Formats: sequence, structure tokens, C-alpha cells
Amino acid sequence: MQAPPKKLEYAWQHFNAKKDVENLFLCNGRLMLGPKSKVWQPAMTAHLVGMPAAIFCIFEGQYLPKTGDYPVAMLIAVGLCVIALWSLFNTATTDPGVLLRSEDPAIKDEAEYGNGEDYNKKKVVIDGANIELKFCKTCQIWRTPRVTHCGMCDNCVEAFDHHCPWVGTCIGERNYRQFLIFVFSTSALILYSVIWSIYLISNDPATSLNLRLRRHWAGMFVTCYGCFFSIFVQILAACHCCLVCKAVTTKEWYDLCPYSPCDDTWAENGICFCILCSLCLKFKDAELDWTVHGRYDHCNRCFGRCFGSWFHIFCRRLPRRTFDFSDEWKDVEYPKPYPKHANSWKNTNTAPEAAAGGGGRPEIRRMQI
Repeated sequence: MQAPPKKLEYAWQHFNAKKDVENLFLCNGRLMLGPKSKVWQPAMTAHLVGMPAAIFCIFEGQYLPKTGDYPVAMLIAVGLCVIALWSLFNTATTDPGVLLRSEDPAIKDEAEYGNGEDYNKKKVVIDGANIELKFCKTCQIWRTPRVTHCGMCDNCVEAFDHHCPWVGTCIGERNYRQFLIFVFSTSALILYSVIWSIYLISNDPATSLNLRLRRHWAGMFVTCYGCFFSIFVQILAACHCCLVCKAVTTKEWYDLCPYSPCDDTWAENGICFCILCSLCLKFKDAELDWTVHGRYDHCNRCFGRCFGSWFHIFCRRLPRRTFDFSDEWKDVEYPKPYPKHANSWKNTNTAPEAAAGGGGRPEIRRMQI
């Protein structure tokens, strides 16, 4: 006898039921990770960060100088490690800004028949600015300019930056702050450990280099390990510093500069990403719509684009969402195409049938859940 279908009571259950790639939800939807097949990625990253830090603190901590009776130098290393691991956990388990999928066929009809010659596109006016929305065929929703569909997670994400294999999930509007803290704290931890390891080895009282390396084998391991990984982490930190100052995402940068002299290997891409990012965007500023919400902020007028962008990421309060994945499905309110300005947008496209008068399609209704 076939078992009855499982009852879908919560938003996260309905969300996964409509997708080919299921996200992993914990604590009844309060923690959202990336695809179930990629949950090993943040665990691997935690080991890569925590293991050398633990070796350094356990075996080299006894040689670190103290300030009075307190091992301040070792406590700083422990603090940086805790910040890095905690921000990694927050990044991997925070909803990056995923949008719910639509279940209303009228929205698909609007994309296919309701916009005349602009197939899958719609122009709206938001606070006096003309904004072009694009239709996502997979999620069946209208996407605002900074929303992108991630092929790895199979989700539309607000202010999509990139899909990070180190944390196993997308980096978007709601976890970019945590991601930057993770990158910067990991970068600082590596530099801190390497500098102290070199200092302890070079200042050991033993006259023989052999004896020094035997006594400080952990410092030698951390130095080699840190120098290898520092190349990638420092480049990544420098790249995102440049992107934040320019107030663009990684996705927008690649869209603006799809062709570079070093597109052959991932290593060349990473190095050129850091070097060419500022130069390329300097000549591409005119192609960006700086009036789009999420890129331009009132603080830009007060502090300038660079400081305004940092303030926008680290100091502003994120807008409240119309739903949580832990909500019961019957209580979920489907977000409008532009949640923050939902009452101020209007469609500027007119279907040919409606313009001719009569014979047009019925008015598109909003989805009701």
C-alpha cells in the first residue's frame, strides 16, 4: 500500500518541493544552507581555517610573549579564529536573499503575451525612475535589476554576488556582510599566524637551525600552509575591497568586463580580477544604473560612493522580508515585485490588444496564497 504524501506545512517544505535542487534547512527552516549535495563544503572550509589555527595556538602559544600575566598575543589569535569560524557559520546558514517561486499562471501569461515586443521584459516606474524588470522562466517571477538566478542553487537571489564553493551557498544581499567579515578575519588570522611563526623561529636562542625547526615545527608548518593559502585569501580580500568601493557585485563586474587578457585559467582570472577590477570599472561607470535601489544610497551623497558603499553594507538595517522560511505556509505573503517600493511602481508597457481597445487579455491578477 502506497504511503500518503507528506503534508507540507511550512514555507521551506513548499520551497524545496518546487525545485530540482533542494536546499538544506535546519531548525525547521530557521537555518538555510546551500544544496544538500554541497553541505560538505563549509565543513571542509572550517577545517582548513581551524586546524592550522589550533596547531599554532597549542604548540606555539607557549612561546608567545605575554603582556603582564596575560597571553594577549595568543588570545588575539584565538579571537581571530573564533570570528572567522563564526562568520563562516553565519554566511553558510543565512538566507542570501532568496525569492519565492510563483504559482500563478497569470504572471507567466503576462511575460509571454502582455508586453508586446519586449518578450520577458517589463518597464516600471519606481520613485520616478524607469526600471526594467526581467522575467525568470524557472522561478516564474519578475526580477529587479540586481536579482540574478543562480544555476548552482536554482534560486533567484537579491543583489546576487556569486556562488561561493567555500561556504557552499550563494552570496547575496543578506549574507554579504557576513561573507566580508569571514574573508577579512581569515586574511588577518593567516597573516598574524605567519608573522608570529617567523618571529619565533628567527628569535629562538638555539644556534642551530635544525634545533630551531624541531622546536618550532608547528610554526614552520603554519608558515608554509599560510603562505600557500594566503595568496588566494589576500587576493580575494583585495578584490572585494575594490568591489565594495565601486559599489558593484562580482556578477556585475563580470558583466561589465566579460573579456580580459587573462581568461585562460582560474589562477590568472583571480590575479587579473584584482589588478584590472579598478581600471575596468573606471571606464565602465557610465554603463551602470546608479539609481537602482541597493547600489545607490542616501549615504552616498553624504560620504561619497566609496564610504557610502561600506556604510550601506555594514551599518544599514536590512529591510524586513514579507516571509520567513520557518513560517507556516498558510501565513506566507508572497512578496511583490519590488517589496520596498511596492506601492510606488506602475507598469509602463501596454499590450497591443489593450492599446487597440477590446479583445485584449484580462487584467493580470496578483498571486494570492
